[in-house]
Amino acid sequence: MTKSKKQRLSPGWILVIIVFALFNFGLLLAYLSYNTNIALFSPQGIIAREQHSLMMFTIVVLFAIAIPTMYIAYFIAYKYRETNAKMSATTHSKPKSNKGLVFAMWSVPSLVAIIITAALIPAT
Repeated sequence: MTKSKKQRLSPGWILVIIVFALFNFGLLLAYLSYNTNIALFSPQGIIAREQHSLMMFTIVVLFAIAIPTMYIAYFIAYKYRETNAKMSATTHSKPKSNKGLVFAMWSVPSLVAIIITAALIPAT
């Protein structure tokens, strides 16, 4: 008796499905908030408009980091999963230290914090 393998979606298709779902969620929010006065998105006064623009800048910068990070985390988990026959021999070997990767992993969040700080300190 042979074991039947489950059909799994590739990471690319799962990413397409997630992006499509987020796009549809954004369209739903836009439809529900059409002609509606939401206090958070309709600032009144000069200071409120400045705070609104700072908040939107921060959200854009954080999403620019969060979305690729989530994709990379899913890709690594998919690539090195236990059932992947191609990677089973290489995962049991002794890991090597990669100083460039460690530097990148620390420098990217630090750079994001510096960018956000450089934008927020002069504005406050």
